[in-house]
Amino acid sequence: MITEMKAKYLTIFSLAMLVMATIQSCKKTLTIEEQRADELLQSAGEAIAVGNGDLAIELLDSVDAGYSVNSTIKRQSLELRPKAILLQAKRQLQLVEDSITLYNAKLDSVAKLMTHIDIAGTDGYYVSKSDASKGAAIATTGVLPRVDETGCFYLVSSVIGAGNLHHTSLLFNVGDEMATTDTIPYDGDINYRINGSEMINFIPKRVERVADLLRRHGEDESVTVKFIGERGGSKMITRKVKDFSTPLAYSALITDTRRLTLERERLNERIRLAEEKISSNTPSE
Repeated sequence: MITEMKAKYLTIFSLAMLVMATIQSCKKTLTIEEQRADELLQSAGEAIAVGNGDLAIELLDSVDAGYSVNSTIKRQSLELRPKAILLQAKRQLQLVEDSITLYNAKLDSVAKLMTHIDIAGTDGYYVSKSDASKGAAIATTGVLPRVDETGCFYLVSSVIGAGNLHHTSLLFNVGDEMATTDTIPYDGDINYRINGSEMINFIPKRVERVADLLRRHGEDESVTVKFIGERGGSKMITRKVKDFSTPLAYSALITDTRRLTLERERLNERIRLAEEKISSNTPSE
């Protein structure tokens, strides 16, 4: 009987020890994870203390990716993140503000080389002063670069005494590179003909490839422009990249300044939300 009881107690003791060992093993594993998460959180806190929001966010992302199931760790990460976001957004905002100042100065300079053409019943458009001094685009065979009221670059082509050319697109060649406009079929509106002459208004999205080509080349390089007829015929003229560079630069500066202004608004809102979150996380005194 005593032997059986000893055996029974030994069995129970062994099972208890096994359970305790298993628990200790689990605790040890969890403790290692918690220690690693704590190290990352401490490093994130130190990064915030020295004003490095980018590094803090990177560290917090690592915490969230590896330890999001632990509610305590997750809560600590959530408390630190608004502070990191605030630092990052303020740094980015300063860069954007500096860029806007620079772009506005450049825009003011280039704007002096442009002039606005008023058209009754429409918003009008901008052309370089040198092109404006040459008279209306329809007066000669050529390609006139313009910038619309929203800052988008576009082209107007005209062929005087075109005969039966009936051009529908343009091919630009600079050095070993070439680009075409989209094809604009005759419609009597943006592609129209009058008294033996032809004129096409290539709206901004129709000339994106050409604009990209011209931006890649120096102002003194020659540009061959071929007017492609719908029946296979063509007519060719030669110009310089600089003939297009001022309207291209003006358009790019307007577009970039608008983009930066929107980014400034986005960052200011991001800062506001981060400050609100920090305030809500701070205990009342």
